[in-house]
Formats: sequence, C-alpha cells, structure tokens
Amino acid sequence: MRWLPLFALLFAACATRYTPSPDRPFEPIAAEFQSTHAIVLENDQPPGEEVVSGPWRIDYRAWTDVAIQITQRELQQRGMTVTADAPRRLKLALEFATTETGWVKITSEVRLRVETGDGYRAVFTGTNSSTMAANTKRQIDGAMMRVVVAMLSDPKITAYLTR
Repeated sequence: MRWLPLFALLFAACATRYTPSPDRPFEPIAAEFQSTHAIVLENDQPPGEEVVSGPWRIDYRAWTDVAIQITQRELQQRGMTVTADAPRRLKLALEFATTETGWVKITSEVRLRVETGDGYRAVFTGTNSSTMAANTKRQIDGAMMRVVVAMLSDPKITAYLTR
C-alpha cells in the first residue's frame, strides 16, 4: 500500500497532454435559431487546473477555450457577432472530463458549466462513445462538440441569445 502513491505519481507523469480539436462537424441542435446580437464568450475556468484521466492530461482552461471556439463558430453561423465588449455574455468553464477505454468501447464525457449575463446557470454534458477500433482523440473531440450542442439546445440559453 505504501507504493500506491508512487505508482499514481508515475502514471500521472506518463500522461499525454491532449487538447480537443474544435473542427469536428456540428450535429443539429434541437431548435435552430438566428440572432443578430453581439455577445462576449468568456473563459470562466481558472488557469492551472489539470487532471489525469486514463492516458490523458487535461488542462481544463485549454479545453474550455475549445468549447468557446466551437460556440463562437456556431453563433457566428447563426448571425451573431462575438466581440470583447457586448451587453450579452456567456461564461463557460469545464467542470469534468474523462475518457474510459475498455475492452469493447471508448467513452468520453465532458461537463460544461455555463452562466448567462442575466444569471441563468446550467451544467451540460457531452458524451461520445464507440467501439475499441475507434480513435480515442476523435471520441474526445465528439464529446466536446456534443456539450456545445447541449448548451445551444437549451431553451433558456437560446431565448437569452435571441430576445
């Protein structure tokens, strides 16, 4: 038992840092919307928080930046302007990320905390899984895309963006 902390430290040292790609194709959202408003997208994740999940070292702030990149792209495609100074604001912060590689499948899950400028708060989950033959990084990228799909499918978020 006294060797357990040493093994945990060695495992963490061997973990590979991976930051998801924001380029994964976007899945349809529940109710499409358009808006001409300007919005600020803010990374509300403090710097320096990293966790190890399986073989991956996860920088929560960098992963939140990816969620912001995906959100920015999708909001711009729906007519919005993303700027540094606007009356509307979304604060995003990654709360949790994990990838489990089993004998039969790979499953990635991320949870994203979002707060609107008018005080609405929610946590969204994005999950992506596939058989073992799948690319693990692709599963993580898909989970990141799906957490943004979940956020932009929330009626309270879309109401805030469009009213």
